Amino acid sequence: MSEGERKEIAEGLASVARALTSSRRILLTSHKGPDGDSVGAALALVHWGERTGRIVRYVNEDAVPETLSFLPGFALLSRPPEFASFDLGVILDCSAPERVGAAWNLVRGLPRIVVDHHEGIGSAATIARWLDPSAASVTVMVGELLEYMKEPLDRDIAYALYTGLVTDTMSFQQANSDARCHRRAARLLEEGVSPFEVTMNLFENQRHAAVRLCGRAMERSKLRHEVCFSELYRRDFEELGARESDTEGIIRTLRGVAGIRVAVLLRETVDGKVKVTFRSKDDTDVAAVAAEFGGGGHKAAAGCTLECDIEEARKRILARLGVRK
Repeated sequence: MSEGERKEIAEGLASVARALTSSRRILLTSHKGPDGDSVGAALALVHWGERTGRIVRYVNEDAVPETLSFLPGFALLSRPPEFASFDLGVILDCSAPERVGAAWNLVRGLPRIVVDHHEGIGSAATIARWLDPSAASVTVMVGELLEYMKEPLDRDIAYALYTGLVTDTMSFQQANSDARCHRRAARLLEEGVSPFEVTMNLFENQRHAAVRLCGRAMERSKLRHEVCFSELYRRDFEELGARESDTEGIIRTLRGVAGIRVAVLLRETVDGKVKVTFRSKDDTDVAAVAAEFGGGGHKAAAGCTLECDIEEARKRILARLGVRK
């Protein structure tokens, strides 16, 4: 990282901190399809708001995953934004309005800041933008933000931040699991976080329908030109009594296949679209692939949504990845 980039990141942190501390009513959002990292970052800021006497609410067009319900204060995320006016809108874990989805309509008229660790600069911010692609997760950034503001951590905040860190590093298995993120993890453990409890709730507390759904995806999986891919149809969800949240973890299983460079999961949505999740194991930039289809993410983990049937989506995605029949 160049000296200029480090300076830009430091200035972004300072400007975001000023915006937060000068606001009393704050509306948080993140990318649609919230995950452990975006939810953990939001919940940490909600706890900070409760502690400092601020009104902090979180909105998203999609439901917060039930697998995160073990987090202290989880119910605080479901409170409606009952106030007509907020001082500040905060976009977490993305920087482009199209990634926010329907919740953008609630924050678009507000002064807005962005806190994000993805590559690329979107147009969601108006008064402050803190982008740090070198951070393993946005929860790493929020932890550093709270320390910069001289706000003490507590157990509730630590659980939220640690959970986001675990999910975005795949339990510290991804290449982004650097010394910085491990130092952050150690600091959070000092506040009383139990790694066993977090891991058990995230990865070993699945509904039986989720296990069966994963099995169906594995049965349908194919391996071509170092790409392992599978797909799920709406009928699979209906027959198994599965939910969208039950797909969490399937991509990790696909990624575990030896000798592949990319894993891909395609699944039909209730509105006839196709969600695509990517994971790479080499230097393949799946975020760049996802971006070509209107999505985004990290170099090794990304996603997008296509407005076509699953057969057409499969054809387009595999062709982009260089898979030929």
